[in-house]
Amino acid sequence: MRLDCDDRGPRDATVILLLHGFPLDRTMWTHQIGPLADSGRRVVVPDLRGFGRTGTPPCHQPGDAFVVDQMADDLWDTLDALGIGPARPVTLAGLSMGGYVALAAAVQRPERVAALILLNTRDGADDPAQAAQRLELAAAIETSGSTASLVESMPLRLLGATTQAQQPHLLDQVRAMMSAAPPLSVAATLRGLAARPDRTNWTPTWTKPARVIIGNEDVVSPPEVMHALADRLRLAPEDRVAIPQAGHLTPLEQPQAVTQALLAFLDRLDQPE
Repeated sequence: MRLDCDDRGPRDATVILLLHGFPLDRTMWTHQIGPLADSGRRVVVPDLRGFGRTGTPPCHQPGDAFVVDQMADDLWDTLDALGIGPARPVTLAGLSMGGYVALAAAVQRPERVAALILLNTRDGADDPAQAAQRLELAAAIETSGSTASLVESMPLRLLGATTQAQQPHLLDQVRAMMSAAPPLSVAATLRGLAARPDRTNWTPTWTKPARVIIGNEDVVSPPEVMHALADRLRLAPEDRVAIPQAGHLTPLEQPQAVTQALLAFLDRLDQPE
């Protein structure tokens, strides 16, 4: 499935994909797209299956699941359609659900991935209680045809305490983004996330460059979870970037710090060995 996306920057430049979290869309990267493209990179920012302008596939039925491997397949279809083929490995930057998709893509086609940037995410699967909670919520959303309860409560967990106190407008912005997601897509994605595989045994096999970005106030993927992921990737201290005064949505909460972390990593990748 080809994804609707922004495609900015020189056509022949190094490619970075920015993959959004759940249940958001590509506009969560609005502060990073311009600076990355202005730095001379080609920046591809898709709406993942079911979200934003990509929307729900026409064949989708209640009870279906959008699994992360399927979402990763969509990335390859989209890159091929953009003329970015196997000869041009890309950097994948994924936040939360986008991180799950980035990891799935790296497992599928490691030769097509030059580097990974994992923001506020996990390489482990849901435990049984978490998976059951997602499935229960998916069923409730399909039955009611509404995501209102999720939209009301979830941003309070996604945004850090400092953000909620100092940037309360971001609560409304995140709620608006979530409200735009079709209920069927939200339910299908919840089922897919509940079924995602554990990657913790695979992560230590990754030998290419990687960086993790950590929200110091994140309660969804707390710093200790991100440092454990960094340990499995054998990352040096400079590739464990802590973002102060930010929760789970670091690109929105502290956009300049996240942009700088992305650019610094890409600049290093561009240096000759």
